[in-house]
Amino acid sequence: PDSVRIKGVKGFMSVKGNDPTCTRCRKKGHVRRNCPAKLCTKCKRVGHATEDCRGRQYASFFEPDKIAPISGMTQDEQDVYDEIQEVVHGDLVSTVAPPSDSPDKTPDTEQVPLIS
Repeated sequence: PDSVRIKGVKGFMSVKGNDPTCTRCRKKGHVRRNCPAKLCTKCKRVGHATEDCRGRQYASFFEPDKIAPISGMTQDEQDVYDEIQEVVHGDLVSTVAPPSDSPDKTPDTEQVPLIS
């Protein structure tokens, strides 16, 4: 899992050997800072361009800074999460790594909590 809840407090973690998960588009292989997903300026949603939007017109009246982030994290928390992802996952390769040469070798499972 990418997050855990302990006594009602949600914390994000990163597991070495697993691809990072983007908190913007929810896809694996990159972090929010490097997210390739398009942002619609009409409905403010991720995943499609403005010209392809099928959303209702009234959504465009909301100010972007008044809309809560998808993940519920503040920008500072998001920055820390992205930094941890980069440390744990190195170069943030967006493709699945090829299998290791030795089948019995298991990846390290170091878990790094984002928020304590």
